Amino acid sequence: MDNNSSEIKNVVLAIVLSIIVIFGWSAFFAPEPVVRQDNVEATKNSSNLVDGDINMLDESVNVKKASDTLQELDNEFGSIKINTRKLSGSISLKGGRINDLVLNTYKQENTQNSEKVRLLSPRDTKKPYFVDTGWVGKKELVPTSKTLWNTTNSVLSVDNPVTLVWTNPQGVEFRKIYTIDEDYMISVKQEVVNKSETGIEFADYGLVARSSSDEGKKNMFILHDGPIGVLDGTLEEVDYSDVKDDKKISYETTGGWIGFTDQFWLVTLIPQQQSSIKANFRYLNNGLYQSDFKNKGVYLKSGEKNSYEMRVFAGAKEINVLDKYEAQYNIPMFDRAVDFGWFYFLTKPFFHLLHYLSGLTGNVGFAILLITLIVKAFLFPLANKSYSSMAKMKVLAPRMEELKKQYGNDRQGLSQAMMKLYRDEKVNPMAGCLPMLIQIPIFFSLYKVLFVTLETRHAPFIGWVTDLSAPDSLGVLTGFGFIDWQVPAYLSIINIGVWPILMGISMWLQFKFNPKPTDPIQAKIFGWMPIVFTFMLATFPVGLVIYWTWNNMLSIAQQYTIQKRTTG
Repeated sequence: MDNNSSEIKNVVLAIVLSIIVIFGWSAFFAPEPVVRQDNVEATKNSSNLVDGDINMLDESVNVKKASDTLQELDNEFGSIKINTRKLSGSISLKGGRINDLVLNTYKQENTQNSEKVRLLSPRDTKKPYFVDTGWVGKKELVPTSKTLWNTTNSVLSVDNPVTLVWTNPQGVEFRKIYTIDEDYMISVKQEVVNKSETGIEFADYGLVARSSSDEGKKNMFILHDGPIGVLDGTLEEVDYSDVKDDKKISYETTGGWIGFTDQFWLVTLIPQQQSSIKANFRYLNNGLYQSDFKNKGVYLKSGEKNSYEMRVFAGAKEINVLDKYEAQYNIPMFDRAVDFGWFYFLTKPFFHLLHYLSGLTGNVGFAILLITLIVKAFLFPLANKSYSSMAKMKVLAPRMEELKKQYGNDRQGLSQAMMKLYRDEKVNPMAGCLPMLIQIPIFFSLYKVLFVTLETRHAPFIGWVTDLSAPDSLGVLTGFGFIDWQVPAYLSIINIGVWPILMGISMWLQFKFNPKPTDPIQAKIFGWMPIVFTFMLATFPVGLVIYWTWNNMLSIAQQYTIQKRTTG
């Protein structure tokens, strides 16, 4: 093989490897999270701070429906109702735990009668997910998860804060003051007033506990799902499996945030940004995962008062809302709760462009078409150079084959003859490949935006496409919609929809315009790629497939025009 053909092969392999790395790095090669051990405890009595309360979660559980469990808790102990435009739920007076939260503006399914998205659920449910805050120290002196709180208010709303009060037998008064805004932020101010005759030691803590998410198993190659936080200025994205293996991963940090993320939802604790804390990701013996933080221990003398305010974000990952909170409360890298990926500097601007175009057109699908067209126009000079080179190489293909026959096994002579041909015809064989490497970050940034942001969720396009975040609903196994059959999950990869088929055809046509690879192995790879990608994209959100198909069609039009101009 001549040197230039070898270089082309290396570049093609580099492109393929880049694609593999983009998709597979997070799953197979992501670095292990840094474990930081806390060597200094605040006081003797707080050596097991937070841990002492966690053990209470190890009790046996009778799994019930969330509604049944909540009704039982409310009937027996009472609760504070949460009522805003975006959130509804309750805070149990037993333990003061936020264990009931529903997102009022989002549905579980894209149907008219679908239930709203339930984010938080009590411990005794199939998928427990709750937030607990409080103090730890000697159990007989501080409130626990079984403490019954008193209050004079029964509803937490935007203009109506709620105060919970509990006094221990020694006379130390504990208060939790809850406030909530119009979006997804709940503030919890914890106050301790020592009315006893002696001092008391304690530390403020917050925790989020949950079962693992099924989303992480489905989307592990594309986005992070699970424990997350910004700790000591570093974004930490930890897999459930790593937490389960290590049992406990600890960090020392000043400020930051810690919690759990799903594809579209987030629950996280935000301590005071100036305070030094110990944060942990844990796997508990009862099958729950936990993100928690502990403030430094405090010794409160008789007659003294202490307060500590933390915040709980529980809601949808609406990027404009996350940006607002980041600026308002000085929360570091809060927008990174959305998995923008390696190309953050490209991905986030693309999101804002998509958001703007969606508002302009009134349809996210049309916004996808427009943003692809804009990117194509921006990259036109690069792509034009690439496609022009490919067209010239295709014209030279017959002469290159003649040279191969003429020189036979004389590789040096063939290489010199090929170089002379390139010089005479003013063709750079590398020009067709190198621009593709530059376009890879842009392509995957757009791809990432369409997958991780809320813009496409339950967003309709045209025709049968009513949810751009779901796979194409008209698959071959349902006769493209004529057979009413729920396709099992294990058959989804062969239930190819209309848009994946169109994408496969467009990819095949695009390859037809490219010069045929001289290497037989490369030729086979490119021949199979349209088929492989058709099956692979059968399970992908249809919004991504529409983007990919439209991008291919624009490339075909551009290649066709250039080829006609080149060949006359």
